[in-house]
Amino acid sequence: MQAFDYVAVDTGGHERRGRVEAAGEDAARALLQRRRLLPVRLVQSDAATRTTASRTPNIALSKRDRLKLTRQLAVLVDAAIPLDQALRMLASEAPNARMGLLAASVADGVEEGMTLAMAMARHGGTFDGMYRAAVAGGERTATLGAVLHRLADHLERDERVRTKVTTALIYPAVLSIVAGCVVIGLMTFVVPVLAQQFEGMDQDLPTLTIVLVAIANGLRESWWALGLLVVAAILGARMALGMPGVRAAWHGLLLRLPLLGTRVRDVHAARVLRSLGTMIRAGVPVLDAVTAARGATGHMTFVSGLQQAAEAVRSGESLSRALRAGGIFPPMAVHMIASGEAASDVPGMCDKAAEGLEREFEAFTDTALALLEPLIIVVMGAIVATIILAIMLPILQMNALVTG
Repeated sequence: MQAFDYVAVDTGGHERRGRVEAAGEDAARALLQRRRLLPVRLVQSDAATRTTASRTPNIALSKRDRLKLTRQLAVLVDAAIPLDQALRMLASEAPNARMGLLAASVADGVEEGMTLAMAMARHGGTFDGMYRAAVAGGERTATLGAVLHRLADHLERDERVRTKVTTALIYPAVLSIVAGCVVIGLMTFVVPVLAQQFEGMDQDLPTLTIVLVAIANGLRESWWALGLLVVAAILGARMALGMPGVRAAWHGLLLRLPLLGTRVRDVHAARVLRSLGTMIRAGVPVLDAVTAARGATGHMTFVSGLQQAAEAVRSGESLSRALRAGGIFPPMAVHMIASGEAASDVPGMCDKAAEGLEREFEAFTDTALALLEPLIIVVMGAIVATIILAIMLPILQMNALVTG
């Protein structure tokens, strides 16, 4: 294949510029004509100026940038702007270089004759299987604009939940850090100084004071070893979770935790159901939708359950029975999907089930975070009180001896 830069005129008389790949110049001209473009200039590109997609494979965007790109592309498609032109506009007006390179790369793919879903497949780090399946369904049913809007809504809900939790955790995190620094300061600088004053006392120190002084001395003398131990533990945990077997066991353990496990199940089930609703509404076959929905969650238990559900659907089972057989989706959500099947409104029921699970998760999060702040204060207050008590006990003993 050879790359050709072209200048052409479209059916409206507007100048169009771009690059195509073809077996030769004649094939390139034929390709442009099939796109209803009249070539004015066609120049072969050299090896150093290959397509943007060749130079920038698999660009990964942040979740916020992907949301912004999806929403803007949906608006442009709704405005009846040709897809390649819309992508070029997004590339030229992108707020950062990575988004511009990705939009240009996808535009190159579209201009080469690929569908939008195929062009996005070259950037799997940004557009997962669920996203591409929904886009492909929208292209087949000529509802690409509506599908992109629904995808943007889906991404926006995920971002809103993530931002809400992150924002709510800022205050408890800052409070924990400040309280931790106070405790470390007391143990590192105050307690050792007072311990030196106690050494000249001709009496046994209280057990609490002895333990506190030992911990303080250990922190001063072996702080570097403790730091290395913490770093090693973090790196070891990350490496272990990178192993599929360990990650699957950890995810299974999370689901079995009392109270928290139910909430973990709800948030992942909501993501999967929301993805299923988006894809089925876009015209994606149920089997393909269940298979692609694995990209909506990184939870290994759900990935395995969706694989089993896909096999059940392939063998002729309904979606609700396939999801019920896995035993990982909430029974109420499965019942709602069964009702949707009976009423020929599976996408609508998937969305309603997801909304219910998201509301339960948000209510739990609000309650948990409201309880977390006073809990941190109580715990840190107890630690500081213990330190002060350990310091005061020898003083009180000495006063008792003097007055006695």
